[in-house]
Amino acid sequence: MARSSHLSLVPESVENIALTIDCEECVVQFTDACDDCVVSYLIEREPGTPVKFADDERHAIELLAAAGLVPPSRFRSRDVG
Repeated sequence: MARSSHLSLVPESVENIALTIDCEECVVQFTDACDDCVVSYLIEREPGTPVKFADDERHAIELLAAAGLVPPSRFRSRDVG
């Protein structure tokens, strides 16, 4: 299944962004890792919009992954500096 590159869960106006997933910045983009990325479990992505999570949303995803209900995020930013 072809995937677009971004997902938006919250509007840009959210002030407390704790985690942003931008597939264009992920080192495993276009690999098999995309097939079961946690983003795939949430919604289909819209081109041009990164995924942004507030602290409570990020924590909920981490709890789901820790419980084995969804795979953990494989996102690793290319901009490590």
